[in-house]
Amino acid sequence: MLRYFQIDRERLYPLEPAAGGGLPQGVVWIDLVEPSQEEERQLGEALGIDVPTRDEVSALQTSSRLSASNGVLYMSAIVAHGRDMEPLHTLPVTFVRSGPLLITIRYGLPEAIDRFVARAQAGEWPLRDADGILAALLEVMIDRIADRLEFIGEDLKRIEGAIFHGRTTVTEGRHQPVLSRRIHVLQDAIERIGIHHRTSFGLRECLHSLERLVAFRRIHGVDHPRTAQFNAIEGDLKAIADYDQDLNNSMDFMVNATVGLIDVQQNKVIYLLSIVGMVITPPVVVASIYGMNFDHMPELHWRWGYAWALGLMLLSAGVPWLVFRLKRWL
Repeated sequence: MLRYFQIDRERLYPLEPAAGGGLPQGVVWIDLVEPSQEEERQLGEALGIDVPTRDEVSALQTSSRLSASNGVLYMSAIVAHGRDMEPLHTLPVTFVRSGPLLITIRYGLPEAIDRFVARAQAGEWPLRDADGILAALLEVMIDRIADRLEFIGEDLKRIEGAIFHGRTTVTEGRHQPVLSRRIHVLQDAIERIGIHHRTSFGLRECLHSLERLVAFRRIHGVDHPRTAQFNAIEGDLKAIADYDQDLNNSMDFMVNATVGLIDVQQNKVIYLLSIVGMVITPPVVVASIYGMNFDHMPELHWRWGYAWALGLMLLSAGVPWLVFRLKRWL
């Protein structure tokens, strides 16, 4: 599908395709959404440029995502899409700057582009040319990354509360048995941090690709009116990348702390089991002695033998327990 847009009074307006496969009058932005091979061929012939195909876009390596040929700039970036609670998805989006035109080629539906179209049609940006559209598109994509990182940051605060402040659960509505509640909470925290770490890694790839794209466009737009705007976008990208790095450092610390706390909890269980074993061992010895069935046992027919054995077992269990309490081992 090909979508055509023009700028009128600093707003974005859609255009109907021209008859015969030509370009509509006044078009500034052409958006190719999962185009067919025939649409790619027609657009390439109409503009006199090479339009990257699906295979070419997918096969682009980092070193070949940015290139210039005969005054035409080919710039590809990795764009994030998906809701905050959903797994992160990324896809390559290619931007082509040719004369007064901006061409975007995408084989997916990142919500950032549709969000930009809606806001640009409402007049939120004073659009004047193709570079203005490119800059605004990049800003929306960067805002989407920032929103996703802010969501991760807020969730990490909740996870931190569960780890270090002894909250019962990480996620609302989840209940574990009392005996193993703390360990389950810590295990849940590690799982959530792992999901966020994977998302953060994908967002970092998007940030790096956008940083390279903005730097490339700035270098190839010396003394361009939009140079200051691209410089500001580049600064925003660096600030967001620093925030992403801070989140990763926080996640690394929380994972290490959580693993340590799980070890402490498990050691507590082993410690308590050891104490219980020491307490019940003497009564077991007493019961074993008086449970023997030899014919010549002095207490075998003793009237008070049963009470004596029970009392001796209680005493042998109570003495170790009292010693442990006095030494503050319990």
